[in-house]
Formats: sequence, structure tokens, C-alpha cells
Amino acid sequence: SLFYNIINHHRMEEECTLDEELQFGAVDLNSNQTIAGIEALVLDFLIALKRNEILPFEMNEFDSNRSTMTKRKRDFNHVRSMDSYSKVWMLIQMLYELLIQSKVSTQRDIFYSMIQHFPDQKSLNERVLDVASIFTCARRSLNVTTSPKGVIAGNLIYYDGKNNEQDLSRISVGLSIFEGLIERIEECSTSDARCILVVEKESVFNRLCEDKIWELFPLILMSGRGFPDQATRLLLNKLANRFDLPVLGLFDYNLGGFRVLMNYKSGSKRVGLDSERSIDVKWLGLRYEQIEELRKPPIELKNSIFVESSDRDISQLESLIRSSELQEYPEVIEELRKMRDLGFSVELQAMNSSAQGHSLLTDFTGDGGAFFISSLEFDLESTQFESNQAASGGSISILHS
Repeated sequence: SLFYNIINHHRMEEECTLDEELQFGAVDLNSNQTIAGIEALVLDFLIALKRNEILPFEMNEFDSNRSTMTKRKRDFNHVRSMDSYSKVWMLIQMLYELLIQSKVSTQRDIFYSMIQHFPDQKSLNERVLDVASIFTCARRSLNVTTSPKGVIAGNLIYYDGKNNEQDLSRISVGLSIFEGLIERIEECSTSDARCILVVEKESVFNRLCEDKIWELFPLILMSGRGFPDQATRLLLNKLANRFDLPVLGLFDYNLGGFRVLMNYKSGSKRVGLDSERSIDVKWLGLRYEQIEELRKPPIELKNSIFVESSDRDISQLESLIRSSELQEYPEVIEELRKMRDLGFSVELQAMNSSAQGHSLLTDFTGDGGAFFISSLEFDLESTQFESNQAASGGSISILHS
């Protein structure tokens, strides 16, 4: 039925020519371009079928340095792989129907409508990324969105669909990031922030919101609640460019925290996720020198918050240190070596278990000391923070990773 509907629609839509509208180099395709791409794929499938062949899918991916896009053929010649092959086609059929009807659906809604074919949400999400990779487009080009995951607060004012002013510095809980919000902020928003602070965990974000960290230092506060989704990275990229703001990252002192940092910076190798949005995130913390300071009086973090690194963690850190994509960043490699040699990790939210009580996390981020934002002047040219306080000991450079 998919093939029949596609061929009929292709005959009816004269303006939707394959040669003119199928642009595989693009990431944001309009609906006609995406429809044309699906139709071209179906025609290729029928041609291969006539030759008694199975059409392989070509997945578009970036190399490890994200400098070159390559096509990787995925063959389905084995019986065990045919189930995945058919699921991709069933998903393409549903996405095609969404596009034809000009409807948008979340990945969660798609999962429930296809629950008999996919064992869990993760499996469905992987296939959505496969389809996006085949057409070298973002998920929204397939009329697919994700449920809101990221949150934002701080020195940002935007106007909603009714032209009402929304001041995010007046809220004590974060505003969920969804694609409609991104459009409103892109069209009409103002900010007096001096930087964007990205934090890894929702619990850390909530604490900083409760303490209104932006009153200590003007900033926009964001979190992807772990690994960021496409909408969070897209909004972060747009805000940084729109207001010409540096982006600082605060992550757990462990392997997971570093991976979240790199995900913000580089996204996924899969072209279909958000490949074009490389974000220059400066690694503010947690870092080795900060951990060492926090272990000394008067703070003296409790020993119970230090988690011993597993053998697997150490092995993965060593692999990262040797990886080719990090060789051009010697400062980052040195930081990872120190993390490996230290032999334990620290999570940001655990800092509130210190002798300083529940305010340490906010103090660390926004008030006083050599590593604290409010005592630092940011130099956009050198991307270096210089302290105003003599006690802070000069300046601290931000790792570029």
C-alpha cells in the first residue's frame, strides 16, 4: 500500500520533482523534499526487486573528527536482519503518511502506534535515526519531534504566540524546551546575559534555579537532563549565535560527564540527528584542580561523595586518551589523565553534602573563589576568565576540549 500511495502521490504532485528537490547535502529539508526522498527510495527498491535483489540502505555518517561525511551501506541479506529491514520500511510508511497529511508526531506517540512492532521506545528511536540518516535530514524534517527534555531559565525574555512577555529570570523552575519555544525565541527575544551556563543534571539545574544563580551573575541557565536532545542543542546553538555569548559547561567529574560535554560539542556521528550544530562549549568544571581545592579547608568535601572508579572506567578513559579525535587537544588529554590517575569521581549534586551545607553548589557556580563565575571577567577574544579579586590568584583558562 505504501508503494501504491507513493506512486499515485508522485504523479499528482507535479511540482515535487526528484531532481530539483532531493538534496541529500541538506539537513533541514522541507516536507516536499523529504517526500521526494522517500519516493525516490521506493522507486529504487522496486527496481532492485525487479532484479531479485534487496535494496541496501545507505546510512550517512560523519567520521570520528566530524570533518567528512561518508555513506555506509547496510545490507540485509541475512534472515535475522530482515526483521529490522521490514521495521524501517514500516516506519518510513508512517512518516510518509505524516508528511502527506502535514501532521507532526512525537517519537512517543509513534511508538505507541507501532507498539506491536517495536519492543521498547529505544528500539523505535534508533530506527527513526536510521531513517533520518538515510535521507541526511534532521528528525523534524520527517515531522517527528521528541517529548520535551531540556530546560531553560535565567536572563532571557521572549514573547509567546499571544505576544505576551515571558521573563525567564522570574521563574523558580525551568521552562521545558520544545520546538515551538525555539521558534518564538529565535523570532523575538532579548537578553542581558553574559554567558550561557549548561549543567549536566536536572537536580543541579533545579538547585541553581531555586537560588536564582542569574542574580549573582547574569547568565542563561540550561540543562539537557543528561545527554541533550536535538531541541536543547538547537536552542543552545541559536542563543549563542543570536546574542554572541560564550557557552560554559558544568559536568560531573567522571567519564559520563565528559561524554555529555562532548555530545554538546559534537552531537552524534549520525547525520540525521543534528550534525551541523557543533557547539563551542568551554569546560568550566568539574576539573582536577577544582576537586583538589574542594578537598581542602574550609570546604573539605566528605570522603563519602568520592566514588571509586571501576576497572571499566579506567579502561575507557585510557581509550579516550589514545583516541585520534582528542590528539589536537593536549589540555583535555592531560585532564583525562589526571581523572584516570586520581581513581575516583565526583557528581555535582554531591557537593551539597559538604560541610558548607546546601549552598555550596550555588557558591561554587556563582559566588567567590578562584573558580566562581561572579568574580570573573570574561574576555571574548582570549576566552579566559580574569578574577577581580586579589584572593582568587589571577586567572583561570577554560579548557576548549
